[in-house]
Amino acid sequence: MNHNNNAYTQKKIKKLVDRIEKQVAQYLNDLEHLDECEKDSKRPSTQELKKHIESLKTRQSKLLNIKKQIETSGQSQVTTTDSDSRMMHTTKGNDVSYNVRIATDSKHKLIVDFEVTNDTNDQNQFSHMAIKAKNTLQVSQLEAVGDMGYYAATEVKKCVDENITCYIPKPRKSTSANSGLFGKDDFQYDPINDCYICPAKQKLPYRRQVVRRGKQTKVYESPVCQMCEIKNKCTRSKRSRLIRRYVIEDVMDEMHLRVAENPDKIKLRKQLVEHPFGTIKHSWNHSYFLTRGFKKVSGEMALSVLAYNMKRVMNIIGIKELLELLNKGPVYSTI
Repeated sequence: MNHNNNAYTQKKIKKLVDRIEKQVAQYLNDLEHLDECEKDSKRPSTQELKKHIESLKTRQSKLLNIKKQIETSGQSQVTTTDSDSRMMHTTKGNDVSYNVRIATDSKHKLIVDFEVTNDTNDQNQFSHMAIKAKNTLQVSQLEAVGDMGYYAATEVKKCVDENITCYIPKPRKSTSANSGLFGKDDFQYDPINDCYICPAKQKLPYRRQVVRRGKQTKVYESPVCQMCEIKNKCTRSKRSRLIRRYVIEDVMDEMHLRVAENPDKIKLRKQLVEHPFGTIKHSWNHSYFLTRGFKKVSGEMALSVLAYNMKRVMNIIGIKELLELLNKGPVYSTI
């Protein structure tokens, strides 16, 4: 079984090794004072203590080997039962899992494409699935809707380049806003003058371009922040408030407008994606995989997708018509 105890990170290994070292030290201390405690029948014997120490050192050696494996692999974690799986946050808490993504059509809730990965988040995967769906459907343009977990400027830009229109709501998070300060959303961007307007109606002009987290980023800064009467509501910096903007952030501004103008599309996404997942995981009790490794798990998921699509088609057009279509051989048509 792929138990959570068989998933390891650097932090977890350090904690376990430290615990083992304390236990070994305690056993060694017991060995030194064993003669003084001979009359205590509840105390373990010398042989038993040495056996415990040997067992702990063997365990410690295994943990250090796993630590070395993490360091050499470049991965953030290692699972010993199924090396392809990863510890992930799920609706039921943290669990050793695979991440399954699906693309569903908006008309019949059929699964267009799917993918099994061990990515612990979805942020950099939206364009990949959207492009796969577009190629599978063999269409020239596509509308793709995702939840805020897919929110990433680079991903939206890739979709725009492939003639895919995105609808992804912006996450409600801001370090400044969480600290009780003005967030970036409180600053209005002026595309004509390429500057931001702050809550005090002052301009933050463009100053420089830098690479931040691997992305080309423009920096905006006001020369009058030091004299502003509401500076304490804007920044705790001794200098001035900075606003950073990705050079490709125009595509995000356009998407924000689309999302605001089409709120029903975001609501529709839940119905489209949750319908197949709900059927497979709950109605069919396929909430966990029986196999291990990418190849087998992907095959297992493919069978579930096939069964789901077959059932959907039977409900839509009927068994008789489906059999007639299958007898004719491969058919590429819209239902």
